[in-house]
Amino acid sequence: MNVQGHQIFVDELARFADEAGEPRLTAMAQRIAAPLRVAVDGRRGLAAAQSRGPWPVRESNLPHPRPRT
Repeated sequence: MNVQGHQIFVDELARFADEAGEPRLTAMAQRIAAPLRVAVDGRRGLAAAQSRGPWPVRESNLPHPRPRT
């Protein structure tokens, strides 16, 4: 969704929340209207270091089992 589309949605949701008089809907509309915040946890390069670590890779450590060959 582009910025203009998001703003139209937020405005319409706020109008609907006001008409409905439902405080939970008003709170939800305010959260949706707030700027998006993103938090990154971890160290730079951590994922690359984990994939090339000195420990053996076992199937139990993988997110999906390896295909049998």
